[in-house]
Amino acid sequence: MKNNFWIKFYLEVLDDPKVARLNDTLWRRFFECCLLAKDVNLGGRLPNVEDMAWRLREDDTQLTQELESLKRVGLLEYRADQPLDGYWFVINFDKRQSPIDVSQRMAAYRNRQNTTNLESVTKRNENGYKPVTQRKTELELDKELELDKELESEEELQQEEQLEELVQVYQENMGHASQVVVDELLLWLGEYGFDMVVDAIQIAVKANIKTMRYIGGILKKKTKGKTKQEVEENEQGDYYRELAKQLGQ
Repeated sequence: MKNNFWIKFYLEVLDDPKVARLNDTLWRRFFECCLLAKDVNLGGRLPNVEDMAWRLREDDTQLTQELESLKRVGLLEYRADQPLDGYWFVINFDKRQSPIDVSQRMAAYRNRQNTTNLESVTKRNENGYKPVTQRKTELELDKELELDKELESEEELQQEEQLEELVQVYQENMGHASQVVVDELLLWLGEYGFDMVVDAIQIAVKANIKTMRYIGGILKKKTKGKTKQEVEENEQGDYYRELAKQLGQ
């Protein structure tokens, strides 16, 4: 069974003049071409015009005219060694639909986190906190930043390695890991930790309920809705309470 049941579209298409200036008919036709290209799954190649016309319930001649219009604005191209022996192709389709590797995904995730943290600091400063530069010298700040970068690099490397291993565990037990699945695994990795996510996957496999929703439910049930840090703090508290009880005996 093919896994090409969904397709990626980027928000930037809203500001792409080649697309934004299309009339309603050509706008729809372009997106239909992208869907057909994904269904064929040959890097952007489209079916022949007759097959496309039947699939889209359109007249062959009318469809050809629309494809030519999309070609003129740079969205499609016709590749052929001979004039009557070629095929239509969605430009840059393969590049746009190729999977994002783990390191790129991690970088995007860190950028989102850094933006959130920066907004939080800015908000605190606006609410009356003294700016950091008023409390520390530039030299102290430089040293702190260098130390933070070293620590972040080690943590990022470890998280990347864990994510790669986690994706491998998922694919070995659950099947193909789409980009949506990898994003969810990355989120769970940060919230619950590697070992807990692996345990949840194994429980789902044993129960023969191989869905992300079921795995997420297991994680929430195991942690009772608490974060990884809260779980660790509770476990540490339980340990010391048990130790104190034993010493008191």
